[in-house]
Amino acid sequence: MYKYVPNTHINHYKAYCQDILDQLQKKLRKEYSIRMHSVLIGSGATNMVTKNGKAGFDLEYNLILTSVPRRLDRSPGEIKDIIRKTLEELIQDKYSDEQGCASSITYRLHSLNGKRAEFCFDISIIRKHFQVRNKCRLVWNEEQGGLVWEQIPASSKQDSKVAAIKRTGHWEKVRRRYLDRKNRRLLSQDYSQPSYAIYNETVNHVFQSIKGL
Repeated sequence: MYKYVPNTHINHYKAYCQDILDQLQKKLRKEYSIRMHSVLIGSGATNMVTKNGKAGFDLEYNLILTSVPRRLDRSPGEIKDIIRKTLEELIQDKYSDEQGCASSITYRLHSLNGKRAEFCFDISIIRKHFQVRNKCRLVWNEEQGGLVWEQIPASSKQDSKVAAIKRTGHWEKVRRRYLDRKNRRLLSQDYSQPSYAIYNETVNHVFQSIKGL
C-alpha cells in the first residue's frame, strides 16, 4: 500500500538533484550559450511523495529553457543530446541512465543488489517556443518519428485552486484523498491514471467541495 515518504528521507535526494541541476545550469550557459532554470514539480513540490512498500520513489523536475542559440531552434533532438551529455559528466556512476525514455531524461539509483530502484530522478525539458505563445514540452512523436515541441496548457487555474484550498485550511483533505485514491487504484490494479492525473483530480474534487463555503 502507498504511504507518504517522510520529508527527512526525501531532503537528501532533493539536495543531490538540485546540486546537479545547478551545475548543469552553469555548464550549459558557459559551453553552449543555453540559459535555463529548474523547477521541482509533482509530488515533490507539494510534499506528497509516496512509495508502495519497499519500492522506490521519484522526484520530477522541469528544466525550463529561457534562451537557446538560434541554430538550435529547430533541433529539439540536438538540444536533448546536449543536456544528456552534460548530465552524464555530472551524475554519479551509481545512477543508471534510462536511454529508452524518449521524452524525459531519467536516472535511477538501484539497491546494492541491483534488483530494485530506490530512487528515480526524472527531468522534462520545457521552453517558451519561438513559434507559439504557450510553453512547450519536449516529447516523442510516434507519427513523425522524432522529438517535437508540444504545447502544454497553462497551470494558473490549478494553481489558484491549490491556493484557495490552502487558504481555507483544507489541504490535509487533499493529502488524505490523494493517498486513498492511489491505494484504491492499486487494489483494483487500475494503472490507467498517472500520479499527476490523480493529484489534479483530487484537487478539483476538494476545490468543488469547498467552493460554496
